[in-house]
Amino acid sequence: MKNEAGEPRLRASVQYQWPSRWKAPSMMLLSMLVGVGFGLGHHKYYESFDNQPVRSNDQQQWAVRVGTGLAFLTKTAFTAAVGITFSQYLWVIARRKALTLRSLDAAFTLTSNPASFVDFGVLSRAKLLVILALASWLLPLIALVTPATLTVESRLNGNTTIKPVPYPNFDLTNGHVGTDVSANVWSDYQGVGWPVNASPGLRRLLTAVGSGASVIPVGAPYPNSSYSIQFYGPCLNCQSLDKALKSHDFDNFKQLTADNPSNNSDLSELWDQFGDIKKDSDIYYKATAPWNRNLILVATGPTNTADKTGGVSLTCQLRNASYNVDFVFEQGVPSTTISSFELQPVLNYSTNTKPIPELPPNGLRAYLSMLLALSALLSGRFGWPNGLSSSGMTGGDIDVLTTGLMACPEIIAQPGTSKLPAVSQTFPSHLCRNGSLAAAIEDLSRNFTLSLLSSSAFSEDRPVKVAISYPMNYYSYHPKAVAISYLTGLGVTLACFLIGIWATHSNGHSADTTFSTILHTTRNPQLDDMMKLMDVDGSEGGDGTFERTKLQYGIINQDGDVGHAAFGKADTITRVSRL
Repeated sequence: MKNEAGEPRLRASVQYQWPSRWKAPSMMLLSMLVGVGFGLGHHKYYESFDNQPVRSNDQQQWAVRVGTGLAFLTKTAFTAAVGITFSQYLWVIARRKALTLRSLDAAFTLTSNPASFVDFGVLSRAKLLVILALASWLLPLIALVTPATLTVESRLNGNTTIKPVPYPNFDLTNGHVGTDVSANVWSDYQGVGWPVNASPGLRRLLTAVGSGASVIPVGAPYPNSSYSIQFYGPCLNCQSLDKALKSHDFDNFKQLTADNPSNNSDLSELWDQFGDIKKDSDIYYKATAPWNRNLILVATGPTNTADKTGGVSLTCQLRNASYNVDFVFEQGVPSTTISSFELQPVLNYSTNTKPIPELPPNGLRAYLSMLLALSALLSGRFGWPNGLSSSGMTGGDIDVLTTGLMACPEIIAQPGTSKLPAVSQTFPSHLCRNGSLAAAIEDLSRNFTLSLLSSSAFSEDRPVKVAISYPMNYYSYHPKAVAISYLTGLGVTLACFLIGIWATHSNGHSADTTFSTILHTTRNPQLDDMMKLMDVDGSEGGDGTFERTKLQYGIINQDGDVGHAAFGKADTITRVSRL
């Protein structure tokens, strides 16, 4: 009996035993959709944690557990769809290609035994089947990538609070007795109330600032915090002598001390009294602060001894300035930055002037005390006095030698300093802040003002808004890796699904590799005869002929023209395009 294509047809009883042809496509589609659902669920689940704080270790552990489970279910569903496709295409190969028994064994075990991939017959005659098997083996790898896309990272979380922080207090007259200057912490005084020396505490503070070439840090309100303060404070403003002589800033010298005519000297006269350092090749640095003046004169020797050029002549005055200062603390380590700085007009005062409106009450004494401290630190001279001292240096004990100013090129670059290794070899260039002597002196004075905040003797606490940062663990989700992994898996599964649809249509039914199917497809008397050559354990006892016999799936003719589908020798079965 023939079918419409003229091919032998199966017995009706056998045809009814085959599952519906829609079973395999339905299961492939369902498995693929289930995999897509689990993948989307995995994405949404991890997305719900993104940028959320980690509440507890248990929450973190369960997030990983659930994510791993969803990844496992996703890869399982995709792999199941590919496995069904593999079964459908396996029967296409069995029906179309004659394979040896060994190759058939390898083909049937490609998805369970990696050694099956080395069979040459399968590799040469069933390439697409090998690819489907590889897809089945490799698809589970997506489950290795996706669980790790939810990570935990530490971030600084913050809020603000009001916290007392130090401000400079130029009105400190702690425990004064009798007069407003008798017990001031800023300076020593004469009987008439004139400050003549900065207090030991103030000088000690300036010494620490100068030797460290940096601001003395203040205590952190919190380990990770920041705040800003604004205040008026003193600073030195330095300029070259030539520029100062042309500046109106020095027109007020006579006005400053009009009550003391002996002090009515102009700047050029003061400099002449100071002396031209260029005329003395043995002096490399000298500075002085004329008594009763808001003035410090600084000079360095020439860097070119041949023509006496290259030295600097500086004039420095104390000025009032507005400071905007940012304090940032990271793990308690401070960083102090002047975000805004603006000089105010030159202060018209000397050590015996009356209080002026630019300063807070009693602030004049604080400003003058800081000027006295800076003057004492900068004043003096040093050089090479032709070996008059045991060290070969004159002025080796002056305070300015303990500061980073000695690293400035105006001093260290003088040819004569090579005779003084105690100077030339112990001051690295970075100690000269801002790269020049004038800028370094100004920087020193600003650091001096900021360092007042580190001492409770020269500061007071005021409430300000403090931004607090503290580390906190947050979830961080990386969806790109999830998308790449799952879309790759979906693409492979979809391609396999289309192959499975075609294979099912080609077979004419939904095939599988169940025991009943194997039992049915091996009902062939020829196979029974060949099996007698096999040992009990399945190994061939003969010369290997049976193992090399090529078998193919087709129609076994029996009882005339009615047969059933089974494996048989390639030359004894009838090939059909569909069953």
